[in-house]
Amino acid sequence: MHTFRFHTAALLLALSLGLSQAPAAMAQSNPYEAGWDAYEAGNHARAAQLLRPYAEAGDPHAQNAMGYMSFYGYGMPRNRLEAGRWYGLAARQGHEPSQQVLNQIAPHIMEALFVDQIDRFGPDTTDVGTFRYDVEVYCIYGGTNCQAWRTRARQFQDDWNRAAEAANLRRAWGVYTGGSDDFWRRSRERSACLRRVSESIQRQTYGQQTWRYVDSCGTL
Repeated sequence: MHTFRFHTAALLLALSLGLSQAPAAMAQSNPYEAGWDAYEAGNHARAAQLLRPYAEAGDPHAQNAMGYMSFYGYGMPRNRLEAGRWYGLAARQGHEPSQQVLNQIAPHIMEALFVDQIDRFGPDTTDVGTFRYDVEVYCIYGGTNCQAWRTRARQFQDDWNRAAEAANLRRAWGVYTGGSDDFWRRSRERSACLRRVSESIQRQTYGQQTWRYVDSCGTL
């Protein structure tokens, strides 16, 4: 009789321990839940690793989290363009927190887009004034190649250097784009659009107007 009671008690204890440990084991075996646990614990590198596949698969909550971590540089290099992309993907699915944040950080995203545009395609070469304007805005927005672009702007003022620069750009981009006129047209349109957005943000910032021009200029 005593042996039976002992085995019965041991069995109940084992079952109770197994049931109490089951949720923890399930959480550990579920990358999505483990990702959120890491996120809430402040282990952002681990959270990004686990949640990224779900964000890429279209989960708006994971996309929102990736946007947050990208914007502030938590668990990954700070990248406002990447943050805007993640927030934008979630917002287009009706994720309200992402929509609200995207509206709040829109000026920062547009600044990052402008910097990226200059770094990738260079300032507008229509004339010296436009070129220098693009460079100065780039520097105001914290572009990492500010000094290099300012040096280029000074060189660009000289007619000979301007002609040489244009020729070099035509040759370089001709190899890259196959001489596509449409590529240059779209690049100029994107530059003009980003310039309008930047001017609008500056006027709103300095109280010259109460609204700002919002447009991703085809970059998101």
